[in-house]
Amino acid sequence: MSLPVPYIVYGYIYDTDGSTPLVGYTVTAESLTNGGTTTDTTDASGKYDLDLQDISNCEDGDSIRISISYHGHNNTSSFTLDLGSGFKNINITVADISSDGHSIIIYPSSMSNPTYIECQCTRWDESNYDLTIETFLSSGNRNTLYDNVVPGAVRELYKVLGKPTFKDSTYASANSLVIVPQSGYGVSSLREKRVMGIKSISDTFANKDYFNCKIEGKILSDL
Repeated sequence: MSLPVPYIVYGYIYDTDGSTPLVGYTVTAESLTNGGTTTDTTDASGKYDLDLQDISNCEDGDSIRISISYHGHNNTSSFTLDLGSGFKNINITVADISSDGHSIIIYPSSMSNPTYIECQCTRWDESNYDLTIETFLSSGNRNTLYDNVVPGAVRELYKVLGKPTFKDSTYASANSLVIVPQSGYGVSSLREKRVMGIKSISDTFANKDYFNCKIEGKILSDL
């Protein structure tokens, strides 16, 4: 069952400067009350146009969320549906990833000085001994990361009963990172400190001076 009359939600999606339109991005309207969704793609001016009649079981009084994902950061705006108006205008300026806080600290263990990288963690996946971290890094922190690890220098050993143990095979801890979740962020309630031997690092340009970096490796038993 859909709404008895059209209800249009429309607006513009802007980059972090508040004026540059984001073109070709998916905007989603979701009924938080009943769970249905509908989507539209921003045009050349950053405009989107959504008809809530396209959400099944959407009713007057539902809590509606408008959202857009930009470089792994979810940007949302919510309102209560009132059929008396017939439309809703919502413009969204996406969040600046540089101001979203530091949910993890990365310590390159090869560095002689106690230097560290504070950053926003957008992904932390563990499977057995495999570990994947994704984060936004400034160009300076990105360079620090690349300058202080030797990707691929991880050696696998074996203990009793075939349980694997992974070691940094540079013999100087030049390929180890210490990943520490920071209190006050969601990741700290789900993950614990890890020592990581790096298999690979990759990155893509995000916006302004930031890169979306992906770090893959093995959980080490020690340095």
